[in-house]
Amino acid sequence: MRLRRRLYPLAAVAPLALVAAAFLFARPHSSPHRVEAVRTPPRLVDAAATQSKWLRAAETAYDRSRAWWDPQRGWYLKFLPGHGDHRLVTLWNVVHLFSATSAIAIADRTPAHVAAARSFANAVERYWNPKLRPVPGYGPLPGDLRPRARTWYDDDAWLGVAFFDAFRATGDHRYLRDADRALTFVNSGWDPRRGGIYWDNRRTFKSSESLAGATLTAASLYGQTHSARYLALAQRYIGWANRNIRGSNGLYGARSTPARPMPYVEGPMAEAMIRLCHSTGRKSYCGAGEQLMQRAATAFPTLTMGPQFDSIYIRSVLEIYRLDQNAHWYAIAQRAGNDVLANAAAPDGLLLRTWQGGSANTAGQPPGRLQIHGASTSVLAWLAAASHA
Repeated sequence: MRLRRRLYPLAAVAPLALVAAAFLFARPHSSPHRVEAVRTPPRLVDAAATQSKWLRAAETAYDRSRAWWDPQRGWYLKFLPGHGDHRLVTLWNVVHLFSATSAIAIADRTPAHVAAARSFANAVERYWNPKLRPVPGYGPLPGDLRPRARTWYDDDAWLGVAFFDAFRATGDHRYLRDADRALTFVNSGWDPRRGGIYWDNRRTFKSSESLAGATLTAASLYGQTHSARYLALAQRYIGWANRNIRGSNGLYGARSTPARPMPYVEGPMAEAMIRLCHSTGRKSYCGAGEQLMQRAATAFPTLTMGPQFDSIYIRSVLEIYRLDQNAHWYAIAQRAGNDVLANAAAPDGLLLRTWQGGSANTAGQPPGRLQIHGASTSVLAWLAAASHA
C-alpha cells in the first residue's frame, strides 16, 4: 500500500465516449516499446443510448476523464490541469482507468467499446522497459528505458490483471503475452531464500499486494492457457502466504506478517483460489476462496481505505459473484457503486471524493488526481460487466 509514493509524470487517458486524440500504440505484431501515433481515435456510442444504470454511469464517468487528457503529449496527466503539476500519469495511477476501459467493453461489446479497450491496452504497452535489469518489466513511465529505473512489483502485478482483462474484452492474445511479461517481472522479485515478493526492485520490503496481484495474474493465465508454469506459481504464492502471512482470523496481513489485513489483498487472493477451483477441478480451492471472501466481507463491512485500493477489492468481489452467483457478493459491490453515485462526485461531476463524500486528502491523496476518478469509474464499469454476465 502507498499513500505517498513517487514523483513521476505520465498523463491521462481520454474518455470512453471520445477516446482521446493522438493515441500512441504498438503495432499488433511489434514489440511493445515500438510505437506509432494514431491520429484518429476510436469513438464510442453516446452514453444516452445505453439502458443499464451502471453502464450509463460508467460511460459518463469515463467520458469525463478527458479532463486529464494532454493533447500535446497524447496521454493522460497525473493531475488535473491547473493543479501545478504537469507530469504524465504513472502506471499505478492509470491502471484503474485501464481496468474500467476493459470492463465497459466486457459489459457491452460494441465495436467502439472493443476498439477503445484495444487502443488503451496498446497505449499502456508504452510502459514496457526492455532494458530494465536484471529482468525487463513495465516501468512507472512510458518510454523510460533506464536499466536501473526504480520499478514496483505491485504495480506490475495489478497491471498483469488489467492486461488479462484486456484479453477478455478484446479476445486478442497479445495481451496474454503482456500479462505474462508483467508476471515474469513480478516473479523476479521473489525472495529465493525466505519466499515472498518484494515491493520494488530495490527490495525495500515484502509486499502482500505484490503477492496478491501476482497470484491472481498467475491463476487467471492458468485458467486460459493451462500452462503448468502458471499453476506452479499460483500454488507457490498461496502456499507461502498460508504459511507466513495468514492470521488466526484467516486473513492475509500486510508485508510479510499476519498483521493489518487489507481488503484489496483478500479479494484478489479469494478470486485467485476460486479461479483455480474452476480451472483445476479441485474443490478445496473453492472452499478456501469462499471462506476467505466471507471473512473479508465480515472484517470490512465498510470500505474506507480509499477508492484507489477499495476498487481493486470490488472488482474481485464482482468476479467472484460471476463465478459462483452468490448474490451476497453482488450486494456488497452494489452498495459501493451506490456510494460512488451518491457521494464521490465533485461539483464538476468528476469522481474526486471518497465513497463517503470526503476529500481526496482523507484517502491520502492530493486533490485532482486521475487515479481517484479512474478507480471509482472502474467500480461502475465492473458493476455494468457483472450485470451483463
